[in-house]
Amino acid sequence: MSNKRPRDASSPPGVVIDHAADVLTFTLDNPSHGNEVTGAMLDEMLIELRKEATKPRARVCAFERAAMFSARGVSARAAP
Repeated sequence: MSNKRPRDASSPPGVVIDHAADVLTFTLDNPSHGNEVTGAMLDEMLIELRKEATKPRARVCAFERAAMFSARGVSARAAP
């Protein structure tokens, strides 16, 4: 069962948060700015992650992009 958070006036544009079964998905949807994560988007994602920390349901946290533009300025590296 999917629990996609609908966009409303208080939700920032650019991120869609979906909790389906044991997968928490953040879909970046800010193609006009290369899917850069804004402060408001990050705040929304942190709220969801904090909820998850207090009452864990997800086994997987996935980041996706809605448009054909990839995120810029993001560096990923393996944990030491």
